[in-house]
Amino acid sequence: MHATAWIWAIPSTAALFASERMNVSIRALGHMRESEVVRAEAEARNAHRHGQENGGNHDPMKGLFSLQRRYPHDHAPMERRFERWRDGLATGWEVPAVILLSYFLVGGMEAGQTPTVSQTQTPVLVELFTSEGCSSCPPADRFLERLDKLQPLAGVQVLVMSEHVDYWNHDGWVDPFSSAEFTLRQQAYDLRLKSEPYTPQMVVDGSRQCIGSSETEAEAAIRDAARQPKLAVRIVASPHPGSSVSIEVDGSGAPAHRADVYAALADDNGESDVLLGENKRLRLHHVVIVRKLRKLGKLDKLSSFRGDLSVASFAGGRVIGFVQEPGTGTVLGAALYRIPR
Repeated sequence: MHATAWIWAIPSTAALFASERMNVSIRALGHMRESEVVRAEAEARNAHRHGQENGGNHDPMKGLFSLQRRYPHDHAPMERRFERWRDGLATGWEVPAVILLSYFLVGGMEAGQTPTVSQTQTPVLVELFTSEGCSSCPPADRFLERLDKLQPLAGVQVLVMSEHVDYWNHDGWVDPFSSAEFTLRQQAYDLRLKSEPYTPQMVVDGSRQCIGSSETEAEAAIRDAARQPKLAVRIVASPHPGSSVSIEVDGSGAPAHRADVYAALADDNGESDVLLGENKRLRLHHVVIVRKLRKLGKLDKLSSFRGDLSVASFAGGRVIGFVQEPGTGTVLGAALYRIPR
C-alpha cells in the first residue's frame, strides 16, 4: 500500500467514524457479505408477503436461503453498532487500529486493486437433474439455491446447474424448462456411476451422485471434489460486455486422452405456477436453469484451449465453462461468468 494511500485513509476513516449518521454494522460468526444477508432477508420478507396476498398458497421457502442452517446453535449473523466507538474517538487509538486491520485484510494490495473471492476458492460443478412434475424435487431445488446464494463451504466455489429432464412430462404437467438433452446427459452419468435415472439427482464434478435433497451427503461430496487437482479455466468477456465471451483453459495436467470443453448458458432464475401433476397449485422457483449446453472442442494434453461463445441472447444470465473427461465423466475444472444486462 502506497504512503499516499495511508495519508488519504487517516482523515477519511476518521470522518467516517465521527459522523453523527454513522450506522456501521459487522457480521460476526459468519462469512456472508452484507449484501447477501440483506438480499436474503428482503426476499424472505417478500416471499412471506406474497404468500399472504395469495391466500397462503405460496411456497414459504421461495427466496429464503435458510440462514439458520449455516449458523447452527443460534449463531446467526449478529449486528453490532459502533455508537460507543464514535463517542470514544477522543482517545485516538481506534482510527489507526482500524486502518492497520484494513491493511492486513486486503493483504497490502496496491491502490485500485479489487480482491476476488474466487482467486482463493476451488470451483466444484454441481448439477441437479430435476423436474417440475416430481413432488420430491422442490426441496432439492431450494437446496441448490442455498448452495448458489450462500456458498456455505469454506474454500469452495460451488458452481450449480439446474438441468430439467423431460421424462416426467407425461404425468399431466409439461415442465417448460425441460429438454431431452438433459435426460440423455443424466442417462450417460448413470451408466458411468452404475445408477438408475431418478429425480432429484445431484451429480458433483461428474464423479459422485446422491439424492438432490440429501444435504449432508451432497456437502461431503462437494468437499471431497474440492480436494482433487483442477485445471485452470477462465472466462473472458469481449471488449463489448454482454456480446460474447472466450473460454480459456490451461492444458497443463490434462489427462492423456483429449478432454471435452463445454459451455452451459443458463437463465439466472425462473418461476412456474404449476397447474397439473404432483406439484399442482404450487409456485416453483429455480436458479441457474441451463437452456443450452454446447461442446466447444477438445483440450489436448499440455496445450491451451480457447473457444468463443456468443451470449447476446442471455443478458442477465450466466455462462458456466467446464472441462470433462469423455470416459469417466469427471469434471477437471470449471469457471463462472455472469452476463451483464
